[in-house]
Amino acid sequence: KNGLTIISDCYNSSFESIKSAVEALKEYCKINNKKMKVLLGDVLEAGDISEKMHYQIGQTCKKQGVCELFAYGKYAESIIAGFGGGRVFKCKEEIAEIITKNTNKNDVLLVKASRSLYFEEIIEEMKDRNG
Repeated sequence: KNGLTIISDCYNSSFESIKSAVEALKEYCKINNKKMKVLLGDVLEAGDISEKMHYQIGQTCKKQGVCELFAYGKYAESIIAGFGGGRVFKCKEEIAEIITKNTNKNDVLLVKASRSLYFEEIIEEMKDRNG
């Protein structure tokens, strides 16, 4: 329906892999004249540094020029705080609907999370909504 481009990286997640993915997204969007939007889930198994690391992830997204940031999970609020604003989802079921309404053919959405969050289900629902 709206031509949204989705880049799915839902198999594994770490601070470095998110940083690299956002840097690659920045280059892709620059070449294709698109806006960068990102949906992030928790990076698991970070232990005592989880809160701080998720905050730094938000900061990294801001620094790289992400236009809009969405987050879901235990550390979603830390991610959004580091970014300086964005959308925290409390309910996984609403993610596809809200993001689909807030994106269009001029956007590229990077979806990145640890495997156990099953973000590929969200992507499938977005694809169904976008026809």
